[in-house]
Amino acid sequence: MGRRHLEEGNGKLTITQQVALLVGSPLGGWLVQLLRAPYALLADAVSFVVSALSVTTIRTIEPAPQPSEQRHLGREIAEGLRFLSGQRLLRGIAASSATFAFFSTVGSSIVTVFLVRSLGLSAGKIGALLAAASLRGLLGAALTPRAQNKAAGTRLA
Repeated sequence: MGRRHLEEGNGKLTITQQVALLVGSPLGGWLVQLLRAPYALLADAVSFVVSALSVTTIRTIEPAPQPSEQRHLGREIAEGLRFLSGQRLLRGIAASSATFAFFSTVGSSIVTVFLVRSLGLSAGKIGALLAAASLRGLLGAALTPRAQNKAAGTRLA
């Protein structure tokens, strides 16, 4: 497959993530509203057990990777950080991504508290609101291949 399918694969992965957000948010809100939070968490735990059992039904055997030398996680992390620190552009991207992830998580927590305490929204309504917000990600993921093809076409012309 290789690099020529990278864009398509990334697009499909992003669509999968966005569909999970689109379905998961209202489902989670509905479960919290219907069952209350502790039982909704129990239902989530059961879903992980079902997932683990499902994975055991996979019959394809993949060959184990044959490392050329003994690997050590700490050394590999240190090597990656050394490489990253020497790459100005990648260092900026990594710092930006880490900052975004941190503040996005903080912001999500605050937004949920705001929606409950200040606006008085129920868990189901919050889930529906989050699902509606994730539609933009799904739309973006679906339109990306078309935009890339169009951009590639203009570059070739």
